Amino acid sequence: MITVIRWIIAAVLFVFFLGTAFTNAWTIFRFYLRGEKGSSLPIFGGLAGVFSVLIAPIGQAWHWCWVPLIFDFWTLPSAFFWLRSKFKANRQS
Repeated sequence: MITVIRWIIAAVLFVFFLGTAFTNAWTIFRFYLRGEKGSSLPIFGGLAGVFSVLIAPIGQAWHWCWVPLIFDFWTLPSAFFWLRSKFKANRQS
């Protein structure tokens, strides 16, 4: 029973990851190629993908938990910009 629940949670998180990754890629496409601004969910999609891999009842799947962070285009750039803003704030104070 626990295995079924883990599969369901992993599937729901993975579908959320796919949706946000596609939306973030579409937002980047619209911004850079057409100049249109849009909204994205920067970190949530990548983290949902990581958690879906970690929760999935597959033996050594945790070795691949970093892969969703690569495929969600906004996760790593938004983490970089967040860290950069924190360092700038610490320097100014």
